[in-house]
Amino acid sequence: MENVMVLLFGFVAVGAYLLPALVAHWRHHPQQNQVFILNLLLGWTLIGWAAALIWAVREYGERPTTPAPNRPARVQGWSDGGLDWDADKPPTP
Repeated sequence: MENVMVLLFGFVAVGAYLLPALVAHWRHHPQQNQVFILNLLLGWTLIGWAAALIWAVREYGERPTTPAPNRPARVQGWSDGGLDWDADKPPTP
């Protein structure tokens, strides 16, 4: 009976350790191999395991390529080195 409990505990421990990789596989995550590698190599640390789990459950849909309405196409806070790219255009009223 004791051997059965040890074996059962081992299966549960391995399943819990590999939970992020299993979740990525079940969700057909496009980077499930990378999640598995992260989980395998850094899963023994709590931070690595949590990072792999967050990566596995995170949404991975397409990001919009067009700017949202009422937002400039340029990224806010982007530094262009002080160059004025619109110097040849007349000012808009």
